[in-house]
Amino acid sequence: MAHSRAAHVVNEVSAPRAQPYRHSGTFRSARGLIGWLPPEVAHSMLVAGRANGSVGPKEVARAKAARGGVLARRPVDQEGIVGNPPSGIGDYLAQLRVNVANLFAEGWRVCTADIARLYALQPTTFTDYAEDDATSAVADNVRSLAEITLPLSVDVELAVAYDAPQKTWHLSTRNLNLQAMGPLQPTMDSDGCGVGYKVAAANSLFQVAHFGGRYFCRDGHHRAYQLLRKGIREVPALVRDFDSFAELAPRAGLLAQEVLCGDKPPTLQDFLDDTVAADIELPATRKAVVITVAEVELPI
Repeated sequence: MAHSRAAHVVNEVSAPRAQPYRHSGTFRSARGLIGWLPPEVAHSMLVAGRANGSVGPKEVARAKAARGGVLARRPVDQEGIVGNPPSGIGDYLAQLRVNVANLFAEGWRVCTADIARLYALQPTTFTDYAEDDATSAVADNVRSLAEITLPLSVDVELAVAYDAPQKTWHLSTRNLNLQAMGPLQPTMDSDGCGVGYKVAAANSLFQVAHFGGRYFCRDGHHRAYQLLRKGIREVPALVRDFDSFAELAPRAGLLAQEVLCGDKPPTLQDFLDDTVAADIELPATRKAVVITVAEVELPI
């Protein structure tokens, strides 16, 4: 289980703290790797968030040019992309091993990685996510980088609301790693039995997956974008070998396997390249956990 700190609980009606999510309405600014997407997907992505959402000649030409940019490029050389473990932060890494002992037991190891040459699994990345965190990054200060790519814990503002008529708890946050961690131990007293679930945001660590002789960013696309914007490439990361593509990329919504295993997969640096990527808008969402109580009669 990933390590996390207790969440800050706030009422739905209270004013939220300043957040690193600057958007208006129902969409957020993002970047899309349109050069690697099917034309119809790229076209829709380019007009998402617009009032009419109509695809015109401009979007068609933009997507076609991006695909041409991909075809014209040379394959990326990933030789030496993963190096030795970072030095000078032994105490920090020792605590990390305690906090996420399960990951090290699975075969993850800490190395230094050149994130610019890592292949991207995600076709999009928000441009405001983790922006504030990256302001503390200093290229020659390994500790400052580790605190961003391999944080020891996560702090999240959690909104909690109870719907009495529906007997339902709603817990939500802007952190998309929120999840039900598992059931709590029941408590018994004279008034009855208390049961529940532990809900927390899993700690997201920068993960580099090695598969088929290639290195992919498995977790950390948003942070990588912000760090690369600052010109920072060499960062501490977790690295692990994988035996199958299904294990490497278990989520929906990722780039197609034929793209990632093809001749010219996109790198994290490509999110900053206007030749093959574009500014887009993506729906602004919150992650929620809903817990409902039901009273039923069961047959004996």
